[in-house]
Amino acid sequence: MGKAITSLGVALLVKGWVKKTADATYDNEKIYYEKQTINGTDYYVVSNDTTLANLYEIVASTTASAINAYVQPVCLTDVPEIGGEPSNLETTTLCDPQKTYIQGILDAGESLEFSANYNHTAFIAIKSYLTGKLPIKVVFGGIGGAQGSASFEGYISAKIGSFGVDEVIPMTITTTLASAITFA
Repeated sequence: MGKAITSLGVALLVKGWVKKTADATYDNEKIYYEKQTINGTDYYVVSNDTTLANLYEIVASTTASAINAYVQPVCLTDVPEIGGEPSNLETTTLCDPQKTYIQGILDAGESLEFSANYNHTAFIAIKSYLTGKLPIKVVFGGIGGAQGSASFEGYISAKIGSFGVDEVIPMTITTTLASAITFA
């Protein structure tokens, strides 16, 4: 299993449900999470800890013991461009010596595709988030976003990529934008 964040300190966080694990033994095939509180906000990040008493797991929906919080579904291997450029609207008149423009609406694209190594537990958890629009956050410089963050509402899905013999199975996590991206 990877570290809680990549070497660049970039993580994808999704508002989801977690609960203390009920596992009696540590399962190497599962992703476990540990709680980190940063500036008064709880985040649940991928953990390498094998002490089950301190670990959480993603659950598909609300249960009596589930907590709704920002969860790092999986460690990323690739992050897309985040943001966009506004369209240019031509304002040239017949009196102008050259073309002139003003900025139009910002186009950040329809969706952002993040790459990760396939993990069945994370894949099923992300599939369970298909129920509607979610708060999504991409943080830079660690889970607390010490180097900034990009937040938006959107829809999330996952798919398994193509692979061959002696290759890591890739997974693509797609977030479809449903609001403007806010940078902080």
